[in-house]
Amino acid sequence: MFPNMATEKRTSWRLSAAFLVGMLSVGIPVWLMPYSKLNVPSALYGAGLVVVFILAALLRASGFSTFSRTLHVLSASVPAALMARIVVEGAMDPTKHNLWPLAIIISAVVGYAATAPGVILGQLIYRLAHREDKTQ
Repeated sequence: MFPNMATEKRTSWRLSAAFLVGMLSVGIPVWLMPYSKLNVPSALYGAGLVVVFILAALLRASGFSTFSRTLHVLSASVPAALMARIVVEGAMDPTKHNLWPLAIIISAVVGYAATAPGVILGQLIYRLAHREDKTQ
């Protein structure tokens, strides 16, 4: 009935680390891009989304996190990366990001589009691995 606290802590730690790695992998290229060249969603496409996909697949395939939790946490790393830039630039010049809600919604869709196939792949691997355990 009650979740094992040690297991829950390990899961939370792994999810937090994956979120941070995903956010940095998507965010660093976006943060280094000049504002005049920043175009959402094309600025988000690249190796960072591949990292998010791989993290989602690995977390789910290993069984460290549930399907739903992995999907939502890692998907949130993409808009979080963009939001970090918006907050910093908005503090310097409040008129710079007047369409930020739209940019966050678009980045959330991109985040789910990158994470969902990874979680599905991880779920398939997890099921295949556990099916073999039951047959032996």
